[in-house]
Amino acid sequence: IATRKASCSSTKTKEETILYEGDEARGFHLAAGSTYIYPTNYPLRQYQANITRTALFKNTLVSLPTGLGKTFIAAVVMYNFYRWYPRGKVVFMAPTRPLVAQQIKACHYIMNIPVGDTTEMTGMNNSDQRRTLWKEKRVFYLTPQVMVNDLKSGLCPPELIKCIVFDEAHRAVKDYAYCQVVKLMAASGGQYRTLALSATPGSDIHAVQQVIRNLNITMLEIRGEDSMDVSPYTHSRSVENIVVELSPNILRVKEDFLQIYDKYARRLKDYKAFSNNIAFLSKFQVLKACERFRNNPPRGISATLLGSLISDFTVCISLAHSLELLQSYGLRAFHSYLTYESGEKCKAAVSRMKSDEDLQKMLTHLGEILFPKPGSHIPYTWGHPKLQKLVAVITEHFKSSDEKNEETKVIVFCQYRIVVNEIVDILKKCPKIKPTIFVGQSGGKEKGMPQVKQIQIMKDFREGRLNCLVATCVAEEGLDIGEVDLILLMETQKSPVRFVQRLGRTGRKRRGRCVVLVTKGKELEKFHAAMAARKAYVNNIVNSDVIKSSLRQYTPSMIPINFAPEQQLVHINATELISPAQPIKNKQTDIRKCFGLQKSPFLSAEQLNEIKVVNEKLELNLERLPKRIEMWHRAFDKKMPLEELLDKNISILSHWNDWNLEKQATTLVSHSNGTDILCHLLQLSRNTKKLNDMFQNCENPETIIINDTSNKKIPENREKVKRQQPLENDENQVKVKKGRKYKKEN
Repeated sequence: IATRKASCSSTKTKEETILYEGDEARGFHLAAGSTYIYPTNYPLRQYQANITRTALFKNTLVSLPTGLGKTFIAAVVMYNFYRWYPRGKVVFMAPTRPLVAQQIKACHYIMNIPVGDTTEMTGMNNSDQRRTLWKEKRVFYLTPQVMVNDLKSGLCPPELIKCIVFDEAHRAVKDYAYCQVVKLMAASGGQYRTLALSATPGSDIHAVQQVIRNLNITMLEIRGEDSMDVSPYTHSRSVENIVVELSPNILRVKEDFLQIYDKYARRLKDYKAFSNNIAFLSKFQVLKACERFRNNPPRGISATLLGSLISDFTVCISLAHSLELLQSYGLRAFHSYLTYESGEKCKAAVSRMKSDEDLQKMLTHLGEILFPKPGSHIPYTWGHPKLQKLVAVITEHFKSSDEKNEETKVIVFCQYRIVVNEIVDILKKCPKIKPTIFVGQSGGKEKGMPQVKQIQIMKDFREGRLNCLVATCVAEEGLDIGEVDLILLMETQKSPVRFVQRLGRTGRKRRGRCVVLVTKGKELEKFHAAMAARKAYVNNIVNSDVIKSSLRQYTPSMIPINFAPEQQLVHINATELISPAQPIKNKQTDIRKCFGLQKSPFLSAEQLNEIKVVNEKLELNLERLPKRIEMWHRAFDKKMPLEELLDKNISILSHWNDWNLEKQATTLVSHSNGTDILCHLLQLSRNTKKLNDMFQNCENPETIIINDTSNKKIPENREKVKRQQPLENDENQVKVKKGRKYKKEN
């Protein structure tokens, strides 16, 4: 260190003389780097301290059960790199915007990273705003798509990035945005510390191997709920399954449907495309069979016949999915999928199914039973026995909690939105249950849920205004949705990743319960396979030679040679976090939001300050309406002198009539139909007033034509006035004949 300091030029500033200049850690602060800060404002857990030390010095993949402090470790690592590299930048990436917003708050209250150096960047920020933020800020929370775009466009300086956190790192497979970020950073030659976080690093050994290679991981820190250093901090979660059998209605519909299905699969069977009974084929199996058949068609088959068989495959894929919906979710999900056009279905398949008389006849009959007309007195038909069990379990859970005088919350997980809607409609009829839908932002042809609404629902759920969340997979990963006592799964997931993610929503601070509703048969077998995979999941990864051989041998040092920072325990006093203002997409839109219904017709002090900020802090007097004369001459001279703008006199809306006769020039927005109607009515009113004024002064008028665009006075001799120019609009022409008689009629 002394040698490095001595080599510094005497012209350098005091700050520059304490920054390391070696290639392995250029810009490292030698004074701050003698220690790393570990917070004591949270309970000390030895496994967290051990993992944090590893993550500071090596590229690490951290896998901990949900609720055991992955974000805590990330915040400590980020803060220390923020200290060690005063000119460097730290990035936290999460796959969704709600996750990004949540992590900002969590990291702030753990390590109190200065708010002035922190920012959240989303697609709402334009390129100029993001370029400014990359120059001025040092800690960034964003989605990987934003990071990829800014690296490609040159907005993000890769040489200044010193630490990147990858949340939900199990997504780093194939060409996901996380993988693109790593490739772009490698191309720039920058060195940075990698910290990858996930409750489940991959669905199998091969997936974990991909994540390790794609993120350049050199150390794997993985714990299960049964790990010795973690088990004291976990709460038990009971997992139970409720097995149901298909109802007679479902079995009857299934039998009729298989006959229709067989019509499209018959030719494919003849060509040996299917080896199993279609009743047991999943959508995925049919899709794979189609790929094999397309890549290796039978010899001698013509192109026309091949195209016809592929068309049969597309229909079979949709029918196989329909059969899965029928058996796992019931009649309404089955009917909705086949009745309404879905983005998942091929247009050719939809066309063929619509022209199938047998299928349409079956759907029509089923629709009459499921959705009876008002007054038909047809009893309610349960779509699936699972739904009856679900209502019984949730009702009993809330009844038990009410008897104990305890507040409780429930989450129901479904794979498809059509099932989510059906469950919410059913639960709304149950007492003491306040359910809501929670789905993702993008839904193809289906309208997704905006981020603002997602955040509001999570807040209402945490604070108890809602007590039952019916969600798709969007609620599986990382979202802070508070304490949940009961999880219900409408289907079983063979993948341990999704099963563990869903299970991790409960049992965080007290004992949790998970109920899996399964149909007897194939789905029950899948449940037993998922439970076995979950138990052996951690051991299989830890003991895998394939995983050990996949770990990278090289990791960037990021610490000067022969430098060993020591742990320093510090109690962090976090300040109150004030959420940053959202970027303004359209100034006019934001201003108009201030003009809601008020007790007073004028702006409040807060609204006035907001508009002043939007208008670059000009001292404007916006608490008055301009006088008519001000607005009229503004059409010719748009400049408004300061004394006129600051005039305290108050005008009224009726003084605006001359101004509102014609549509004025606009910026960014166009006139509405209401504006057209207002202008027309004001012009008609003025013309009517002119007529009344004329007839008051004219006792025996002749036929008179009034041009709306003319300001000429009526001659005293009361002779007919001829039009000098053609009328611009026939609607503005008022023709008067027989003056006294016409006046009397009006």
